[in-house]
Amino acid sequence: MEHRTTPYPLPAGDVLNEAFQFGLRRWGTVFRFVWAPVLLSVATVIGFGALVVDWQALESAGDPAALYDFDAAHWRVSPLVAAVFGFAVYMVCVMLYAGFMASIYRLVALGEERPGIFQVRADGPAVRVFWAMLIHGVLTAGVYGVALLAALAMTGQSAGDVFATMGSLFLDAMRAQNEGAQLPPARFEAAADEFGAFFLSILFSIPPLAYLHTKLAPFAAGSAAENRILLIGSFHMTRGRFWPILGALFLTGALLFVVWMISELAAGIFELISTMFIGFGGAAAVVGGVLAVVAFGISLFFQIFSMGVQLSIQAVIYRRLKTGA
Repeated sequence: MEHRTTPYPLPAGDVLNEAFQFGLRRWGTVFRFVWAPVLLSVATVIGFGALVVDWQALESAGDPAALYDFDAAHWRVSPLVAAVFGFAVYMVCVMLYAGFMASIYRLVALGEERPGIFQVRADGPAVRVFWAMLIHGVLTAGVYGVALLAALAMTGQSAGDVFATMGSLFLDAMRAQNEGAQLPPARFEAAADEFGAFFLSILFSIPPLAYLHTKLAPFAAGSAAENRILLIGSFHMTRGRFWPILGALFLTGALLFVVWMISELAAGIFELISTMFIGFGGAAAVVGGVLAVVAFGISLFFQIFSMGVQLSIQAVIYRRLKTGA
């Protein structure tokens, strides 16, 4: 086989067009691949919640923030056991989603069609995507951790103070929401100093994370398509094509944001009209129910479409870098 020393061309516009066309035309396929993993993940999380938390006791407490008090009576197990079970549940959900991702990646990259309405896989491609997701997550966390340490050093703050303030603010917001109120501006102002390091760390992490995500754009898709974890290979494949990949990823995010705004506006209008019709009662309430279903359908369509676009663009980038096709 001839060894290619220069990368294949990667027109950002063509990559973007193919990904959006896939999200639109193969919407039903994406839905067919994802519905079972999602339902199984939800069932797993619900089962975990029923196992470790006494929800009736929590409801009797009248404070949703009490969920995070691990010494309270509504916890059925110790914090350590809850953490171990929680981590196991998280891994199961990641594996289920990795199988869905592998099916999309192999469809776009290799043309592999998988028939059947029930799609749950834990084969080689799914396992490799699972590990690719974990590796990508660890690298991302490492980059942000370094950025946070730099921000803490510059501001003179401690990580304990920052996270304690964030946790306290989160619990206060939950209590306020439970009471149908909002936190006063003074509460946010009091926490502003501790949030300085947090926002500074985000600013510091943007350039290295943009570089990392761009270089690893074909990582998960390539791991699904090939019989290996394509970590180092991803860095090699993207050499000389950094800016087209970054441009395609950026434009994908920007266009999906625009589509999301349009879909949210449309769904909101249908929900508003639905509420008005339901309030009239009688036959109008039936019309209102139909409109509510339409509003839900719009939101569902965007979620499935968005998943199809975001996953397919990785596979398109991989396939074009690998074969030029």
